Parts: sequence; C-alpha cells; structure tokens
Amino acid sequence: MLKPFDLKETKAFLEMNHVKLVLKDIVQLYMCLGGVPFNMKDIAPGKSVGQILDTLFFDKNATLKNEFVNLYASLFKNSHLHELVVKTLATKGKGLTRKEILAAIKLSRGGGFTNILNELTACGFVTQVYPINKKKEESLYRLVDEFTLFYFKFFGNSDYT
Repeated sequence: MLKPFDLKETKAFLEMNHVKLVLKDIVQLYMCLGGVPFNMKDIAPGKSVGQILDTLFFDKNATLKNEFVNLYASLFKNSHLHELVVKTLATKGKGLTRKEILAAIKLSRGGGFTNILNELTACGFVTQVYPINKKKEESLYRLVDEFTLFYFKFFGNSDYT
C-alpha cells in the first residue's frame, strides 16, 4: 500500500514544485490534504493556504471537489457503508465503540460490519484504541485520516471537535 508523505516529504514535494510556504502553512496544508501527492499536485506557487484550499475545493472546477466520494468509491465495494461509518466517527473526536457505531448508523450486528471496520483500519482512515483494564469490546474506533477529517469539518456538517 502506498503511504502518504510525511511532513518532511510534503515540504520537499512543495519545494520541488516551487511552492514556497513557511512551516506553519505546510503543516496546515498537511492537516487538510493528508500528505497525499494527488491532493497536492495542483497547488500553484504564490498563493496562501486559504487561496490554495479555495482553488482545490471550492472553485467551480475544483480538482478535489468530489474527491471524498471518489476516494471511498475507488477503495471499497460498498463505499456508502464505509462513508456512513466515518461520518459517524467524525462526530466524536474521542471515538466510538463498535456498539455505539452500530446504534448510530442503525445497522444490526453482522452483515459485514467487522469487515468494514477492518478495511477502514487497514487503509489508515480509522484507528482502534484499546482501553486499559477493560474488555476488548470496549475499544474505541477513531477517525484519524486528515483528509476525511478536513472534509467533514468543511463539507460534511460534522460536529467533530
């Protein structure tokens, strides 16, 4: 699996494309775009972070306008269920248990739900946090993908905090 750039690689990628930003701005872009080269390929030199994000997401012909749906559809067979899970996780920064996710999306146990969580975890969208001195069933699932978090903050009407 191809991993996103880390912060150092993101900085080098931007510099290679003649995009000159201070480290604080690079970090902000990284938190929005997740270090994914595809998301950064159309960044033009000479723009502020706000202008870059406006161009990538909000312009009439923005290259990343539909990227969220395209991303999940390209990775998962039943992507609408994966999207529903990450949308639910985006509402709680601390994470949710498996039982809480199932209740929130009104899905019964089984039906491939374990597979959905495993796929989201394997792809790095979600992480499972195991509690100390508690049962495995009480572990929390947290949304950790920067691009997905950015998407729900600005497009998905999420209450993520």
